[in-house]
Amino acid sequence: MRTFLYPGSFDPPTLGHVDIALRASKLCDCLVIAVMENAQKNGRHCFGVEERVAMLQTIFESSDNVRVVQSGGLLVDLYKELDACAVVRGVRSMSDMENESFMA
Repeated sequence: MRTFLYPGSFDPPTLGHVDIALRASKLCDCLVIAVMENAQKNGRHCFGVEERVAMLQTIFESSDNVRVVQSGGLLVDLYKELDACAVVRGVRSMSDMENESFMA
């Protein structure tokens, strides 16, 4: 089974997030949307992590191969736990591309 992992803060989930998730879900058997907790941003979120998870679950309730989880650990650990084969990321600008290249 091909599992893709789509991590992010999703604060709040946007139409862009939904578009990326729907496109990615067509390329895999299971898309796991991981709402990541970032301790460095503690108190600076618009919505709590539970609220963001609930919003995404509502948005994707009719998508059979999309699952929403919450994670506070390292992305690599979640990737291994899920036996994922790809990480999905959205890139809006050249600076996003530079940041993603640095993280990779």
